[in-house]
Amino acid sequence: MSMKRRIYYTLTISFLLVTLSGCTSLNTDLSIQEKKLPESFRNQTGTATIANLNWRHYFKDTHLLKLLDTAIRNNIDLKTALQRIEISRSSVKLANGALLPQVSLNVGGGVQKFGLFTMDGAGNASTEIAPGQIVPENYTDIYLGL
Repeated sequence: MSMKRRIYYTLTISFLLVTLSGCTSLNTDLSIQEKKLPESFRNQTGTATIANLNWRHYFKDTHLLKLLDTAIRNNIDLKTALQRIEISRSSVKLANGALLPQVSLNVGGGVQKFGLFTMDGAGNASTEIAPGQIVPENYTDIYLGL
């Protein structure tokens, strides 16, 4: 096998491998999987920790609970963070969608009218588009594309 042929085969195989490796889909699953707690931590008897308590039951003051609810409901940083997560998800979906094939349909129509005393009209009056047929004065232009 000649050197040129060996280089040609090597480049062809490399090109095919690179092309096939690009045929993967983008992972848009942005959720964080919850990790299970080991059973040794869950069923410890005799140890009462604050982590096992619901904070709503821990605080008894109703005024404090209302303030905490208002703070959580109106937390601008939390709302901003959630909106940034949604923006990031949308950006990933947009980038993934750009990799997909696209199909579009275009339809258009119009009429061109060449004035008799213009350069186009004077030229069309004496030019045959087919034997014995000159360019019409009103020229329809219809377009259909897929």
